[in-house]
Amino acid sequence: MATYDAAVQKQRKLMPAPEAPGQLDFMQYALPVIGPLNVLRAGRSAAHADVIASAARKQVSKADLDEMGLKVLIAKLYTQDPESEKCREIYIHSKLMIIDDVFVTLGSANMNLRSMAVDSEININCVHHNFAKDARRRVWGNLAGEDLDGGDGSPLSIQDTHEKWIKKMVRNGAIVQGMRGRINDFIVTYSDPRGTSPINVRLAKVPAAGDNEATA
Repeated sequence: MATYDAAVQKQRKLMPAPEAPGQLDFMQYALPVIGPLNVLRAGRSAAHADVIASAARKQVSKADLDEMGLKVLIAKLYTQDPESEKCREIYIHSKLMIIDDVFVTLGSANMNLRSMAVDSEININCVHHNFAKDARRRVWGNLAGEDLDGGDGSPLSIQDTHEKWIKKMVRNGAIVQGMRGRINDFIVTYSDPRGTSPINVRLAKVPAAGDNEATA
């Protein structure tokens, strides 16, 4: 994150200080003047404009991530029958996000426009280093194994965990595709076979550990 953070800080220094009052100031001063209904309408208009702007924004590519110094890992979860080698996907509907071992949010909201601007969602948020770090270690340990929980969360620990996750995902992915053996824990290389013919439904080709698809 160091490269990305430096770019953000540089951009902030170039931006002029905001002249318009913040949202709380707007509510404080606008409410007595224009009334609650018009404040609500103004808020809806602002939200609608934000949705339009977000939809028009260019998608972030792997090249963009590389330029920002970010490494992305996407995994699927599979389990295996204890008496055979048949595998099936694990479906988890809860939404959990942990940022920098400091911030945690857990609830029903998806990270998309529908959840953020249309649906009624509820999340709990927490800013607490010890809680966030413990949550990250427990969740990662449950998914990938206690030795791959990210350790102390330092850059070196996370980099080492990232590389080991990919190796385990690739091996597990090969087993899910038909290679003999038992999957180790639950993480598998990401693939999405939806929309294909029922006759030809299968996992996408599992990339080698160095391929771009394994990390983005």
